[in-house]
Amino acid sequence: MKTQLSINFLRGIIIRGFNFRKLNDFEFFVFKRKRSYNLIIGLISLLFFALFLYAGLSALFNSDQFRTQMSRLPVLGNYAGILVWLIPAWELLICIALIRPGKRRFGLYGCLALMTSFSVYIMVVLNFSSVMPCSCSSILSAWDWEEQLIFNVTGVILAAAGVCLLSVSKYSHD
Repeated sequence: MKTQLSINFLRGIIIRGFNFRKLNDFEFFVFKRKRSYNLIIGLISLLFFALFLYAGLSALFNSDQFRTQMSRLPVLGNYAGILVWLIPAWELLICIALIRPGKRRFGLYGCLALMTSFSVYIMVVLNFSSVMPCSCSSILSAWDWEEQLIFNVTGVILAAAGVCLLSVSKYSHD
């Protein structure tokens, strides 16, 4: 079916140029655009899946160290007992949602919420705290706070792009 659409499209270009009144030309462009959007959404989901799977499992397997680091955080230190389980659980729940196509929207919204909250927290710590312990996974702990903020803001942008593309791809055939 896809090959036939491509052949009809190319034949139409050669013979008469672009003619969007013909259904085959329109279907080809919608299919091509939707496939590109789905590829980008898949790549964004894969990146967040890898990031949150690593971060969530790392926090769970090193929960004592994670709890110690969380208890030293300026604003959230009092809630370390809850957050040491809540954050990894949320990250792993997002991972499950990202690999299930029917739940990918929830996963991308979860990524957006988590990356936004991490970014806001880093901005608060940078601007209002003199003590800045890092409770990040081992990859990000080598970075300074400004680099982590750039990483998180990039994550916010990617998650927002994924949500937008998912919305556009869902309605591109209507």
